[in-house]
Parts: sequence; C-alpha cells; structure tokens
Amino acid sequence: MLQFKISLRNIGRPRVWRVVVTPNTFSFHSFHCIIQAAFGWENRHLYAFSPSGWYSLPFISQPSREDLRTVSVVDSRKTILGDIFTNEGQRFKYIYDFGDEWMHDLTLEYVFNAPGHLAYCINGRGACPPENSGGVIGYKELKALFTPGQPLTKEARDIRRLFGWAKGYCWNANWFNLDEANLRVIKACREILLQA
Repeated sequence: MLQFKISLRNIGRPRVWRVVVTPNTFSFHSFHCIIQAAFGWENRHLYAFSPSGWYSLPFISQPSREDLRTVSVVDSRKTILGDIFTNEGQRFKYIYDFGDEWMHDLTLEYVFNAPGHLAYCINGRGACPPENSGGVIGYKELKALFTPGQPLTKEARDIRRLFGWAKGYCWNANWFNLDEANLRVIKACREILLQA
C-alpha cells in the first residue's frame, strides 16, 4: 500500500489537498480514477503523470496517435504504481484537464507492507474547483464571487446558473467532507475491480 499527499499547485487560502492510500498494484489509470474521486473532479478531461510536469519522462498517460508523433507516452493502463513509486519522499506531478491545466503535486509519504485491494482518502482540505472553471485564474475569481457571508452579486448568480447549481447554493472554497470523499473513492474502487 502507498500513501500519497496530493496538492493542487498555485491554489492557496485554503490550500486544496488530499491524502490517499492506494494499493501499489493499481495501474496509473486506476490511480487517476482514485484522485478524481478523492478531489471530486468529474473525469471529463485528459490527464498525465510525470516526474516534473509536461513531457518529463516517463510521461504516463493514455496514448493517442497524435502523442506518439511528438512524445514517448507510457500507457497508464499498463503501468503499475509499485513499479514507479518505491521510495518514501518520491515526488511526481499529475496534470488534469490540459486546457485548464490543473497541476497536482504528488508526494509518496509512506510505503506499507500490508495487503489491500481498496483505496481510501484519509485527510484533505479545501473544495475541488468546479470543472471548466478556467484554471487557477478562474478559481481565484470564483472564490472572490462566493465569499462566505457576502451577498451574491448578479455575476455570482449567473455563474451559479452556468454551473447548474441549485438556487440558494453558495459554493464554498473551504468546504471538504471526508466521508463524502471516501464514498466517491469506494465507488471508484468498485468500478476498478469490476474492470479488472
């Protein structure tokens, strides 16, 4: 089992991070699914893992014909976490949504010699940015529009409609619920195991 701290880069006050424990036998694609669930992302976009960001090697993703012409892509469905992550303190990047370019910093905190076939989230902080919110700049604008205790402006109400949020819903950058994160992770694990 491997324990990772995963933090969204360039996001502060609050920092947005999760601590996830996952089997070292999971593929990088399965790990992608677990990260999506722990944060509350909706798995709508492309993703990649690499040691230091864009195209550092190994660049682990889902290969496409376009990628094969420009960079050596390692297939995320065929690459096992335990083959790459072996030492505590090891760092990697997870990039999600190549348009909004959400960069996540991964740190391998602990390696456990314990069997396991399920992943789980054990800690976290901060709300996951909404999908298609415009990257770091859009996220900062969203936080300014939805400041707790402030009345909603017309722009905030328009944004709420754009994202399909219910009337009266007020997005909160500080919100995180560990139980809900784990329910999503358990659901993702079931799907991973059914596909195995």
